[in-house]
Amino acid sequence: YGINSEEDADIDLAEAWLITKGDESIKIAVIDLGVDLDHPDLDDNLLEGYDAVPDDELAGGGIFMSDGNALAIDYHGTGCAGIIGGEENMTGTIGVAPQCKIVPIRVGYGIDEDTKIIDDDWMMIGINYAYTDGDADVISMSIGSYTESEMVNLAILGAKMFGRADKGTIVVCS
Repeated sequence: YGINSEEDADIDLAEAWLITKGDESIKIAVIDLGVDLDHPDLDDNLLEGYDAVPDDELAGGGIFMSDGNALAIDYHGTGCAGIIGGEENMTGTIGVAPQCKIVPIRVGYGIDEDTKIIDDDWMMIGINYAYTDGDADVISMSIGSYTESEMVNLAILGAKMFGRADKGTIVVCS
């Protein structure tokens, strides 16, 4: 137990699953360094994704995949997608909402284990795609930068106001 924690400070997942494990009509955009589109614990829950990183980002280009696929060293988005929507398939773990669908959106990439390239323009483009073309009900962003960006903040505000046919997209950031 940490400071200010309570004994029952969990999400009561077993109890929640008695009510629902999600619904295949719910789309959750995972905005990150991409998602492994061939992961056996995710593949049936993945919808068409999006890659906001330009193909010519590195000299020579061509190393990037489309549809939100991650490079081999970029496993963070795959882990986040698994926590959200890992399938109930006797492989790996089960996500919190295994019956929901995932829209993978790649807004950065790794040079190596310690160096990640994330651009505010790519973040803005990815967020805008999530709530417009991706029709996301929820946007999950476990990614960011060390500086505040007005354009990213405006994209988040746009999702919260205009997503889901003007009902607002739920945006979760960490």
